[in-house]
Amino acid sequence: MPDADSHADHPLSAHPQSVAADIAQGQAASTDVPDPGPVPGAQPLAPETRDAAGDAADAVAMTTGATAGAGVATAPELMPIKELLQLMGAIIFVMVLLAIGWAAAHASGIWPE
Repeated sequence: MPDADSHADHPLSAHPQSVAADIAQGQAASTDVPDPGPVPGAQPLAPETRDAAGDAADAVAMTTGATAGAGVATAPELMPIKELLQLMGAIIFVMVLLAIGWAAAHASGIWPE
C-alpha cells in the first residue's frame, strides 16, 4: 500500500497552502526581470542623415519632374473624371468576371439552363 507522501504530487491531494506557496514562488521567479533601460519609444528611430547636397538634389528633381518611378500627374480639375473612369473600369471588370463564371456554371451543368 502506498504511503501518504506518494500522493503529495497529485494536484487534488496537495495542501492549499503549499499550492499557494508554489504559485507565489513561481510568480516571483517569473517577474524577476532586470530593468531594460530607457523606453525605446522615447528614443529616435533613426538618426537624421540629410545633408545640403541631398536637399539640393531633391529640389532639382522636384522642379524638373525627374523623380524615379513618378507616374503621370493629373490636373486637379480632371480628378473627378479620372476617378469616374476608374470606377467604370472596375465595374466592367467585375461584370466580365461574373459573365465568365456564369458561362462556366452553365457549361459545366451545375447551373440549369
